[in-house]
Amino acid sequence: MKYRSFKKRLLIKFGAIIAAILFIVGSVFYILFWQNSALLVKQKMLNRAEKIESYIENKREYKNLSYPFAIYKNGNEVFKSKNFKRSNLTQEQFFMPWFPFYSDDASFRYSLEEKNNFFIVQTFKVDDLLGNILITFFIIMPLIFIALLLVANSIIDTFLIPINQLNADAKRVNINNFKSSLAKTKYNDEIALLRDSFNEMIQRLNSGVSRLKRANDTIAHELKTPIAIMKSEIELAQNMERDSNYYKEAMVRVKKQVEHLESIVNTLLILSRYSKQEINKRLEMCDLNSILLNVLEELEQPAKQKGIFLELKIFERASKLSHKQLLYTIMKNIIENAIKYSKNNSHVEISLSVENNKVLFTVQDWGIGIAKEDIERVTERFFKVALNDNRSFGLGLSIVKEAIALLEATLTITSQIGKGSKFIVSF
Repeated sequence: MKYRSFKKRLLIKFGAIIAAILFIVGSVFYILFWQNSALLVKQKMLNRAEKIESYIENKREYKNLSYPFAIYKNGNEVFKSKNFKRSNLTQEQFFMPWFPFYSDDASFRYSLEEKNNFFIVQTFKVDDLLGNILITFFIIMPLIFIALLLVANSIIDTFLIPINQLNADAKRVNINNFKSSLAKTKYNDEIALLRDSFNEMIQRLNSGVSRLKRANDTIAHELKTPIAIMKSEIELAQNMERDSNYYKEAMVRVKKQVEHLESIVNTLLILSRYSKQEINKRLEMCDLNSILLNVLEELEQPAKQKGIFLELKIFERASKLSHKQLLYTIMKNIIENAIKYSKNNSHVEISLSVENNKVLFTVQDWGIGIAKEDIERVTERFFKVALNDNRSFGLGLSIVKEAIALLEATLTITSQIGKGSKFIVSF
């Protein structure tokens, strides 16, 4: 795509405006100068005419006067000085050309008192007076125009420096280089606002690409195991004839892996779908009590399989402007994690309370616990605790961490090896 130069377009518009302004200012100045000159010329010619009249009345010799004039009686010329150029004998008392290049003489008609049809006509060369001004305008105005364009060009270049810098920085940003940000400009102006908007966009893109990369990593890591198990079950069932009970048990095992796959896919959707901007658009008043009860109902059966009792210790009325899906995800993953790492035939305490306008969701288990040095890392994806069984915390707590960040909540974890862990989320 061919781009039109912003600088060129701006210079053309600026040049047109400057040309119009110079033309108007020059015209006004010339008109004022012409009017002032006309007054001076008229007064000078009037003085000469009165002098000629006095010469005539006193019968003095006026023929040797140096300036050009003629004397008319009844429309007939009775005297003309040598340097007088005949002019049209109009009824105008005074005439002075606007542009002396075409008519370079001013004329003045002066009637003598009490002498009917007896008048004097003078001429006065004004080409030097006005012509020089016009020539000066024709020379100076283009020079002023060029000088202003050069100044405008320099100013535009100065303003384009940060824009060109932003353009160069923006070109360096790509899918593998989202960590770059546009450099700060010298002034905190509209260009700085544009830079900040670009940087925010880069951060959003970086966040989105990071979520996609993590989702891809998760797919590669998490889907291999259930797919391999299902493939193995199917191959075993195909290798030889077996009784119906075996096929039923195989179908149960395959179904379990399908449900596991479904859970992984739903988790990936949650991780990749939401951003802070989207969350802020979807906030609604949420009943945390109802959400928690739904979570407990869903996790009741997995807890029973391990003989774990889910104790609802504190259950205060709590509601908040938030996001239902993310609240549900946080509660489910923390409780599910507590069930997973609790000892068989133990219990998990769950509380929902309100303190100082904050909603506190607390889960206490008496499971394997987390080493002090590992607490900060348990929310990392697939982080493995330093235990003999080499267990991994998988995705659960990493999802909790991202959901909490989206809701601008806080997570506090306390734990002791062999004595259990306590998770507190403050909304």
